[in-house]
Parts: sequence; C-alpha cells; structure tokens
Amino acid sequence: MQKNPKKIVRMAIPTGPLLDEESALLGAASGRRRGVKRTRAEKGVMCNRYLMLVFLAVLVGLSLRYENQVNDLESQLTESKEQIHNITNMLELHDRVIERFNSSVTNADVIHQLSSLGNSLNQTALQLQNDLEKVQSQVQLQLDKTVQELSDTVTKAEKEIEDEVEKVKENVEQYVITTQDQFSMENSFMVYQLAGTFTLLSCLISMWHMTAHLRKMAQPDVQRKILAILWMSPIYAVTSWFS
Repeated sequence: MQKNPKKIVRMAIPTGPLLDEESALLGAASGRRRGVKRTRAEKGVMCNRYLMLVFLAVLVGLSLRYENQVNDLESQLTESKEQIHNITNMLELHDRVIERFNSSVTNADVIHQLSSLGNSLNQTALQLQNDLEKVQSQVQLQLDKTVQELSDTVTKAEKEIEDEVEKVKENVEQYVITTQDQFSMENSFMVYQLAGTFTLLSCLISMWHMTAHLRKMAQPDVQRKILAILWMSPIYAVTSWFS
C-alpha cells in the first residue's frame, strides 16, 4: 500500500513543465501584443511631429511671402513720394518763374501757358495722390487677408494637434487598461490551475487509499472510520477550489 502512491506522485509531477510552457507562451503572446501597441503609439507621436514640422514650414513660407510683398509696396511708396517731391519742386520753380514774369513782363500768352502747365501739374499730383491711396488700400487689404489666412491656418493646426493628442491619450489609456486586465486574467488563471492541480492530486491520492481499504476490509470497524476521514480531504479540497 505504500509503493503505489509513489508511482502516482511520479505520474503527477510532469504537469509542472507543462504549466511553465503554457505560462511562457502566454507571456510571449502578451509581449508581442504590447510591442504592437507600443509601435502604434510611437507611430502616432511621429505623425504629430511631422504635422508640427509641416505647420512650421507653412508659417515660414507665408511670413517670407508677406515680407516680400511689404518690401515691394514700401519701394512703390518711396518712388511715389519722390515723384511728388519732384513735382512740388517743379511747381515751386514755376511759381518763381511766374512771379518773375509778373514782375517784369505782362504777357498774357506766357501767363496762360504757365497756368495750363500748373493745372496739368495739379492734375498729375492729384492722380498720383489717388494712385497712392489705392496702393495703400490694396496693401491694407492684402495685409488683412494674409493675417486672416495665418490665423485660420494656426487655428486649424492647433485643432488637428489637439485631436491627435487626445487620440494618443485614449490609445495609451486603453493600452494600460487592457494590459492590466491581461495581467490579472493571467494571474487568476495560474492560481486556478495551480489550485486545481493540487485538488486533483489530493482527490486521486484519497481515492486510491479508499479503494485500497475497500478491497481489503480486514478490520471493518476501524477501516470505516478511516474511510470517513479520507473523504474529508477531497471534499475540503473541492470546496476550497470552488471558493
């Protein structure tokens, strides 16, 4: 009655490596899943960095374009001011000539020509003034349009960045929750499997002893009490495993 239990114990021992192999396979699978999710999170971060670089490049291009337009308009304004200054100098010179002719010579034709020349100069100055005002209005409109485009671009980029950040946060939170659930499930499975192994082992040993007593009932009074005691081990093991 003491040799057979050793054989049963030796047959139950090989279940330990199987448990290790199953736990190793489960750990490798969970590691691959974590690696895939980490790769996705890194791809999301690289996409956000690429969008930031594109946004900065667009801003630099728009600022350079705006600076070139402003320089061109300033050069046009400078040329217009120089023309007006030259016309003003010519008018002053003609006024001096008229005053000299008025003081020395009273020629109606000369006065008429000078007055017509003054009128033409006044018209030219007025036209230049109107052109200058048009240029200023165009510059102001272009500036307002450029500022509005920059504001819209910045707002759109900020919104896209915020959306990407929210998506990355949600993915990270979901990954943490999933990993925690997997770890808890794996730990629970290992605990249940280990407890079940010992429960089955205790039931087999107890059943083997009970069948040995039932085969050889040499002392029924004593062996009945031994059988009652042997029933306690499988009952307690099964109830503990279910609890």
